[in-house]
Amino acid sequence: KVEKKQDEVVQNRSAPPPIPERRIISEPPERQVKPSKKRELSPEQRRIRREKIIQAHQKRLQRVITFMNQGSDMLKYNKGNKNASVKWVGLDNTRKFIGWNSYGKGKLKTKIPLTDITAVFYGVCTPNLLRHIGYTKEPWCCFSFRTKERTYDFVASSGTVATYFVFGIQQLSQSTMRHSFGRLLT
Repeated sequence: KVEKKQDEVVQNRSAPPPIPERRIISEPPERQVKPSKKRELSPEQRRIRREKIIQAHQKRLQRVITFMNQGSDMLKYNKGNKNASVKWVGLDNTRKFIGWNSYGKGKLKTKIPLTDITAVFYGVCTPNLLRHIGYTKEPWCCFSFRTKERTYDFVASSGTVATYFVFGIQQLSQSTMRHSFGRLLT
């Protein structure tokens, strides 16, 4: 239960209004909920729960793969020059390559095998992205993936698109750093 203090304060109209103070009143002892004992699950119940979790994960992954097949427009930052180019980034139909094209949906001009991806990073955490954009863009829209040769940096149109691509690439590639996340804010 929360009660507000009803103190009248004369305030300056140019100043922001004061934040009301709140007092937290604890529940009476007879109404407090006692923690229940954890009951042990039988092996059959654990198996059913594990199967439900796996099915939910597979449904989520299928939605992400469908989204990645449709593709999305993103900014791709090149290693050498400071210019970013708009690319349509997507997954090919065989689910073995991620690629991009500068002309919108269609055939992927550049393809990277998912098996070559060694790490996926969410946020602004590569030197290239830090050099080019720093923290001027939304860091939750940025992601990168690394191959043996180089790193590829992208800025998605929204955080949801970036999250879908990071999750999809992590699951489809057999990268050693499957759950690596960058710094979102420093």
